[in-house]
Amino acid sequence: MSNYKTRYDKVSAFFNSHKKALMTLKLFYRFLIVPFIISYAYLLIKLFKLAGDGNLDNVNQLIKAILAPGTSFIVMSILRLALDAKRPYELYDIKPLIAKNKKGQSMPSRHVLSATLIAMTVLYFNQSLGIILLILTFFVAITRVLAGVHFIKDVLMGILIGVICTIFGLWLI
Repeated sequence: MSNYKTRYDKVSAFFNSHKKALMTLKLFYRFLIVPFIISYAYLLIKLFKLAGDGNLDNVNQLIKAILAPGTSFIVMSILRLALDAKRPYELYDIKPLIAKNKKGQSMPSRHVLSATLIAMTVLYFNQSLGIILLILTFFVAITRVLAGVHFIKDVLMGILIGVICTIFGLWLI
């Protein structure tokens, strides 16, 4: 038996014997991404209103806030397709805590990548909210691993790539 399977069986046994913990995991898995969507939408609306005054700096800020995460997401989605890394439940005889039928495309985790891209973009414009979203990003990552749909390396790559892409796209360009 592999080390991964042994460890995951223990994680799975814990959640299966603690129904409230399993329900919390499922709730976080599904809804933890909502604050990112709301925050990013709010940021874009705010920047769009500022850009409406015709000030070129405001227009550039809006363009950066759209292009930095957007192009990173598209490029990484294509890379993810090309890598086509298998998911834990494909490689090991495990039953994920969150049922998922998707095959491959495990690395990087797109939910974690998206959360990181949004958190870093918001951080560029609003440090307090950005820090809160970065903390939530780690919870998104943890839920993906605990659920059995991603390996730790998948979520770490999502965070790393998200941080690098937004630093390059927002701070360096």
